[in-house]
Amino acid sequence: MQNIVGIDIGGSHITLAQVNPEKREIISSTYVREHVDAFESKEVIFSAWVSAIEKVAHNLVKEDLLIGIAMPGPFDYENGISLMQQGKFIDIYQVNIKEELAKRLDISQERIHFVNDAA
Repeated sequence: MQNIVGIDIGGSHITLAQVNPEKREIISSTYVREHVDAFESKEVIFSAWVSAIEKVAHNLVKEDLLIGIAMPGPFDYENGISLMQQGKFIDIYQVNIKEELAKRLDISQERIHFVNDAA
């Protein structure tokens, strides 16, 4: 079975859980929601995200892990690059989030995918 973590990132939170791909359901026992201050520095934001992801994915095999992230725009969803120039997440403007998360989680960038949070 594929190891999938579904993530919703908002201006004040990160919400995530493991997903059962066969049933297409959230595994409720793995649900985590944590506060994240989108006006903080890049390092504080990434530390909060990685900490939350590690809580949910701690028992999963990294080589089989797929991460799907719903992210607010403007954002380059294909390449994982933030295009938010004003307000929330200003400190990660033009940061390759896919690359940063892959490095910090020690997984391949190809295992991380982004969609618009409105989708």
